[in-house]
Amino acid sequence: MLHRHVAEIDAEMARLAALRAELTGMLTQMPGPDCPDPVPGTWCPPDMPTPEGGECADVPVLREPVV
Repeated sequence: MLHRHVAEIDAEMARLAALRAELTGMLTQMPGPDCPDPVPGTWCPPDMPTPEGGECADVPVLREPVV
């Protein structure tokens, strides 16, 4: 049972590390410390080309947390 708990903790730590890396990547794309928080569903890296209509395609977007 202890091995299973350790494995669950390891999996959660890996998930959180991946999330941290994704968020850090998003931060590096922000234009500066005075930039307001993006509106959920609208974030797109500034160097990402957008199709006609201005929407980002195949990029991560911020979403409202599921509670």
